[in-house]
Amino acid sequence: MTKLVASLILIAGVATACASSPQAAGGKVSVTAAFYPLAFVAERIGGSAAVVTNLTPPGAEPHDLELRPSDVVSIRNARLVLYLRGLQPAVDDAVKTLGDPARAFDALSLITPRHLGDGSVDPHFWLDPTLLVTVAAAVEQRLERAEPTSIGLFQHNLAQLDSQLAQLDRDFRAGLANCARHEIFTGHTAFGYMAARYGLRQIGITGLNPEAEPSPKQLTQIIQLARKLHPTVVYAETLVSSRSVDTVARMVGAKVAVLNPLEGLLPAQRNAGDDYLSLMHQNLRTLQEGLSCRT
Repeated sequence: MTKLVASLILIAGVATACASSPQAAGGKVSVTAAFYPLAFVAERIGGSAAVVTNLTPPGAEPHDLELRPSDVVSIRNARLVLYLRGLQPAVDDAVKTLGDPARAFDALSLITPRHLGDGSVDPHFWLDPTLLVTVAAAVEQRLERAEPTSIGLFQHNLAQLDSQLAQLDRDFRAGLANCARHEIFTGHTAFGYMAARYGLRQIGITGLNPEAEPSPKQLTQIIQLARKLHPTVVYAETLVSSRSVDTVARMVGAKVAVLNPLEGLLPAQRNAGDDYLSLMHQNLRTLQEGLSCRT
């Protein structure tokens, strides 16, 4: 545990020492989610019976999250904390201090994780909608235990979300069934679950760390592979630098398009009413164009 996180936890302990048992205003369930996909699930299932706090602000990169004292208070006061162990170390440290560990749910614990060649774990399971269905069911069960009087609402909302995620999966399977290409060159190696589900091959430029830059040797190898496979598009993303993507695209004469890993929303997206479902459909349209898919 870092000194900074330990200090924040100490401050939070003082702030919550006289607080009542964790409960949101108006009798609603207080849920703290580490970043957007988990907040989306909690909001959709919890509905009017939950107050959901997203620790990662709009436009921020979840991997780089540093907790404020108010964030640690939110974690310690929540009836339910949703996070992914290993994705955000500061959140992991704060969760360890909870008096009741059962209030925390590691969504990755339900998923058979994908591993990269270096052994690192890919956390981006939510880019496969069928895996998000699994996590959503577990979140609903935990909301039931936290607020039994709202079971009917939670079950109804889960059924609606399940239906929408099933339709999203059908749209992806149909939309990517007949494509001229199947390789996707991405800046951030975040799309392994999506690629595995829909028969694509992901070729990442920077690895799992979106802030990392490839070595000159690695970049040369990626460019050589791209020259063999002739992609028309190389995919950047919304929250991180596209410098390496721009280099690969320029060297092989490809365009750059945005493929969203949905780790967080931009302020403009939030203001426009976009959510996981609408942005995933945008991803589908982007892939269909870049892979020359027939629909």
